[in-house]
Amino acid sequence: MLFAIVVALFVLTGFGRTTFLPLAHGEVPHHPWYVYVHAASLFGWTGLLVLQTTLVARGRTRVHRRLGQAAMVLVPIGVLSGLVLVVEDARGNYADDPSGVTAELFGQVMIFCMFAFFTLAAVALVRRNDWHKRFMAFSMLFVVEAAIGRIPVVGGQAEHITLALASTVIAYDLVAKRFAHPASVIGLSALFASEFFGEALGKTNVWQGVARWLVGTG
Repeated sequence: MLFAIVVALFVLTGFGRTTFLPLAHGEVPHHPWYVYVHAASLFGWTGLLVLQTTLVARGRTRVHRRLGQAAMVLVPIGVLSGLVLVVEDARGNYADDPSGVTAELFGQVMIFCMFAFFTLAAVALVRRNDWHKRFMAFSMLFVVEAAIGRIPVVGGQAEHITLALASTVIAYDLVAKRFAHPASVIGLSALFASEFFGEALGKTNVWQGVARWLVGTG
């Protein structure tokens, strides 16, 4: 439950300050519609993460499962609106640094792909609680780095903070189970791969061609 709260705080602090926080001060930021759709779905999903862990902690697993099934509609909404957001952002910045923008786009697209993969895997394994909760935790870790990157002071350490959060999952395994659970190993491996190989993959000719097609210049 503590893990869910920490992740939620990072997400709300990082993304809320540029979307909904201005509204609280009477300001209306002029963002495209898909920014608000993405923000609303992400905040809703993050809030559900905290609520779901609370329900499990209180033994209300039946309600947890029903709520989780109903909330799945937020996943495609969040992923698709997020993909539109990053592609449109890349299109707007392409002229300034074509290769750099398309390489960065790869990492952003992979975040949404990994979030969707681990979320769907967690849902598929809902009756195997040990796999379910670990996959759900790692699905959020792929999102939280972008949120941390938007927070002043700590934004430059987003990658290290994300990996530190992932390490707490492994630490929990070692303390509680005396071994690293396979789900945690898979999640951490995927996170490391995206962190350390994403930039190189984003510079390949194959992806550069795909990216140029996405931004409408190919």
